[in-house]
Amino acid sequence: MIKELNLQHVRDKEAMILQEVWRHNLHEELNLISELRRSCNFVFVDTEFPGFLKPAPHRAPREDTYSALKYNVDRMKLVQVGITLSDSKRFFTWQFNLKDFDPEVDNCSKDSIEFLKRNGIDFCKNGKDGVSAAVLSKGLTEKLIRGCEGLRWVTFHGLYDLAYLIKIVYKMPLPETLNGFLGLVRELFGAMVFDVKYMAKECDARFAEAGLLKLSRMLEINWKGTSRQAGRDSLLTAMVFWEMKKRFADFNEEAHAGALYELEEHARDESVNVATTSYDRVAPVRVSRGPGSVPFGYAMLPSPSSMPPHGYPPVAVGYCPPPYGYWLAPGPFFYAPPQ
Repeated sequence: MIKELNLQHVRDKEAMILQEVWRHNLHEELNLISELRRSCNFVFVDTEFPGFLKPAPHRAPREDTYSALKYNVDRMKLVQVGITLSDSKRFFTWQFNLKDFDPEVDNCSKDSIEFLKRNGIDFCKNGKDGVSAAVLSKGLTEKLIRGCEGLRWVTFHGLYDLAYLIKIVYKMPLPETLNGFLGLVRELFGAMVFDVKYMAKECDARFAEAGLLKLSRMLEINWKGTSRQAGRDSLLTAMVFWEMKKRFADFNEEAHAGALYELEEHARDESVNVATTSYDRVAPVRVSRGPGSVPFGYAMLPSPSSMPPHGYPPVAVGYCPPPYGYWLAPGPFFYAPPQ
């Protein structure tokens, strides 16, 4: 386990470690994430959730795909979040087990619940020892997302992974429109968001319909056991990504930034639109999410005319003293002039 290694070993040695995270070790592991994100700037994300209430038809129009995604994500709760930090030689994986979902009460697909049980998810233990989504979102925002300008976020067929993370961070239903959703992806994670399933299709037509496990076998990755838990799937996504980068000489992930499988060029175009949002600089200001105020160097506040059409509270882009640097954080915020 990561906690059994001293940090110098973690930084200097090749490693592949998977850590289960429960309520009792959450803060310790989040602190390690905060340390490791400085040297491992690729973040591979996966989630497990209780199936689909409204499946989208295969190759449906983009708007129908998003309509089904919103319907499902708004009505269901996360089961697990998997995060792998990597720099191609080292892989550090956390599997966050969430307590909020109760298969006896909450919306779910019964077939999906049985499938998750067969693959090792213990819902009783999750309910007893797991982490609440509210606590996890606060921890991830403070220890990973805030100050993330240098991070690259990687998923595999990741629309639902990104949507569930947006839901728990903003604590609101998803935006009504696809454009609004893509605006939030850009605001929360930045421009460097990638989908390995889309990139695999671009590398080799044989990979077009392959799932994660099948793709790993096609790439001859030495993977033991199954996947279908969030931490393990985020780790396998990292291994597939680096293997493709090694095998394909013309592999350039930046050419596919913002392109998500099932949305492709639409997602990339919308990311560019949001990236050109203009900001007004206010220096200095005090920003507060509650009764107290936290001063920092300056804040960059979106001009009302340039806000993306998602209808969410404003997002502040600010600068804090090191190690945080620039950061994005969802509102609502209360602004007060400097004193």
